[in-house]
Amino acid sequence: NVTNSGAANISINATGGALAVTGTGTVTARSTGNVAPARVTLTGKDGVSIGGAVRATGGGAGAGVNAGVTATSVGGPVSMGTGGSITVTDNGPSTVETAAPHSASVTLTSGERDGSSLCSFRDCRVLNVRNVSASSANGRAVVDVFGEDGVTTAGQITASGETLPLVKLSANAVDGDNNLVRSSSISV
Repeated sequence: NVTNSGAANISINATGGALAVTGTGTVTARSTGNVAPARVTLTGKDGVSIGGAVRATGGGAGAGVNAGVTATSVGGPVSMGTGGSITVTDNGPSTVETAAPHSASVTLTSGERDGSSLCSFRDCRVLNVRNVSASSANGRAVVDVFGEDGVTTAGQITASGETLPLVKLSANAVDGDNNLVRSSSISV
């Protein structure tokens, strides 16, 4: 857990295996005073399992992600257990109309979005997505879930923001020209 008056960043990388946030574990990045971003990045070569709470709370008036959680695996599933949750809250102030909005963002990725992964030999699904919330009272909120071999949900997924809130579930890998390379199933 990291709490800081400036930016608060946590990066956990399991380069040689799977990463697990257990049911009794929490990962929290918090920028106090709402003046800087807070981000959590979880990476597991052979998978990421979220069984506890993962949170990021940040602020600031600049464009970009003020509160973000990213979980990525190129060789295994990204999964959420019954007690798993992800909450991102962007407490940044209003942005001027000519500026790009700041945001709260959750990104869950298993496999390669361009279809270049060897997922035919691995399990590259995003499983049991539940208890996911992105909120930004004065910016954008986005939940972006991609599983090269499919996506399943098991509970609530919400995005609440002033500007274009978005929940996107995808199992479509596309090339650089946005042509469909491969598609898998989504179960909601």
